[in-house]
Amino acid sequence: MSDEGLENARIGYRAAIDLTHTSGSQNWSRFNSMLVANSVFFAVIGQVLADHISIDWPWQLVFPGAGLVLCVSWVAAVERGLVYQDYYVAKARELEARLGLDVIQQGDALSRGRGVPVGEDYLRIVGVARIRARHTMRMVILPFVLLYVLSAIALWWHR
Repeated sequence: MSDEGLENARIGYRAAIDLTHTSGSQNWSRFNSMLVANSVFFAVIGQVLADHISIDWPWQLVFPGAGLVLCVSWVAAVERGLVYQDYYVAKARELEARLGLDVIQQGDALSRGRGVPVGEDYLRIVGVARIRARHTMRMVILPFVLLYVLSAIALWWHR
């Protein structure tokens, strides 16, 4: 590889790493915003149930229905962000191979529970720490979906 090609690969690698970090931060920001929005929806539904407020039948579905729509939007936003993040990691991995580096590759091995040498140390992720953040995000969204369905039933039953 020419000096110019090598320099371009280094610049591209740095950009891919920066975009990976930015994408991850944006994904967590979207996740946290949706978490707050869903919490507000549940606070309203909980208040209606706690205060025994009577709501006509079609309106009983407004908050649970809107909450389910919010959950679908939440999943779409998280999944889209994860795809972009995966793309940037894949590009960084490609450039890393051209540069003779293995940081991304070793990080992947580490995240999958395999040991990775770092200097004189040997790092390994064990136990529940091996659960990837992307799976944790999905595990947080699912109970919200179930709670919206249960709240619709509770509001109907409560009438």
